[in-house]
Amino acid sequence: MEISKRTIWQKLGLFICNILNFLPVLHLSRDEDFDSISQINDLRFSLIAIPLGDSYWYFATYSPSTKFSLFELLEIHEIQPKKTKSELSELVNSLDQLPDDNGNNELRLEFLKHKHDQCQASINILNNKVNNYIAIALVYTGFIAFLFQSCLKFSAHPLSWLLWSLLLLSTLSLSSLLILLRKYLKVKGAHKSKFGEFKTKPSWLLFVKGVYLDWQSAQDEQLASATLVKNIEKQFFRSVSVSFLLLLLVTYLPFSSDFDLIQNDGKENLNEFTIFDKQGKFSAIELLHLSKKINSNSDVLFILSKSNQVGKNSIKFIIKALELSNRYSVVEVNNDLFDKNILLVKIKEKDETIHHELQ
Repeated sequence: MEISKRTIWQKLGLFICNILNFLPVLHLSRDEDFDSISQINDLRFSLIAIPLGDSYWYFATYSPSTKFSLFELLEIHEIQPKKTKSELSELVNSLDQLPDDNGNNELRLEFLKHKHDQCQASINILNNKVNNYIAIALVYTGFIAFLFQSCLKFSAHPLSWLLWSLLLLSTLSLSSLLILLRKYLKVKGAHKSKFGEFKTKPSWLLFVKGVYLDWQSAQDEQLASATLVKNIEKQFFRSVSVSFLLLLLVTYLPFSSDFDLIQNDGKENLNEFTIFDKQGKFSAIELLHLSKKINSNSDVLFILSKSNQVGKNSIKFIIKALELSNRYSVVEVNNDLFDKNILLVKIKEKDETIHHELQ
């Protein structure tokens, strides 16, 4: 029972640590896992942590190994260094100590071919994952651009600092994702056997040595690729999670009671709303604010050109949607005097308007 309780507490502690690992401030991480947390030991605590592709920047950080420092840089190749050419040569040469006979060499060759094929199959799966992430990242970058435009609309809102902070965090994760994708495309086995000696002096042992070298090189490639894909998925999840939260905020804010959607832009008359602009683009925000400004003591004046059929149809919809009844008037202006795409709406006092039925 005690073991079960300890396991539950360990899982809870790991869950809390992973939440802090997600945050860029008061950040917890583990160097051996390249900023991830797989177990609760040797944790690094940082006031600020900034991901940048295959490296991490820690500010005001402490870990049991490096103690406290104002700045630490962690790079992925420090965690998983590749085997050097001399190390690979030493491994290959160690095969000389094994019995050199055809029977044993055939078995070794089948074993190494099996292991090499396993590595290659795993690498192919990772390649397919990365190809999918490349396609998703291209579309997702456009979504981030949309969120940027949305944040610009709320620059005067008291919570704009939160919107820009979330956008910055999401963009940082996206940038790390793109850097990791580029890094992945460069991951290849550094050393491959060329079977040069085998051509002039064929032997089973030389063949086994060549396949063994390819397997060791493929192992390094597989490990590096798997680590990069793990971090690609991690940065993608971070960016999408933050972007989704940001999307909810920019969707909710126009409906919040404490937010004034009026964009002054130098206008003196704040009771004027452009439902359709010169490009014929409909503004849902202007219509929403119009609905908020209308009350029982206000009348609505629609202004449009005589040839603006889209505007006329839209007026009918607005009258029904806002339940204006007879509290409106329509002014049709000659095309030479008024842009044919614009639909302008003004709110006036009741005694200043004359009501007309829309034809």
